Amino acid sequence: MDSIRGLLVFGSTTGTTRILAGAVKKGLGIAGVDVEAKNVLRTKVEEISQYPVLVLGCSTWENGCLQRDFQRFREALGDLRLDGILAAVFGPGSHSYPHFCRAVDVLENELVARGATLAMPSLRVDGSVYGQRPLAQSWAEGIKARLV
Repeated sequence: MDSIRGLLVFGSTTGTTRILAGAVKKGLGIAGVDVEAKNVLRTKVEEISQYPVLVLGCSTWENGCLQRDFQRFREALGDLRLDGILAAVFGPGSHSYPHFCRAVDVLENELVARGATLAMPSLRVDGSVYGQRPLAQSWAEGIKARLV
């Protein structure tokens, strides 16, 4: 199978999502995706349509909000359509808060509303992510089953 290009966009305030993004990138590579990982602050909305695979990583803040940088990115999407794009979402959170990983749900809904197809159920990591890197990598490898 030829390599398929993918874009992994993550927002990280404390470094937790960045850690997960590294494991997800590794898993996507194993799945045959030639992935470019970018911080959401360094991602231009126009770039998204250049990739047939899009993975978003975002933590949940305050009362169920997207990470601050992702809020701005979401606003910048405008009327962008994502038809034909295979997408997936991951994010860290804590069950000690009432809106556990709500940012993941918000982004999934946004992707679907814009026409993307979800590749797999999202990944929600509770608590410390350090021991969850193998889980994140394995989750990302699972996208292989959806690649054409």
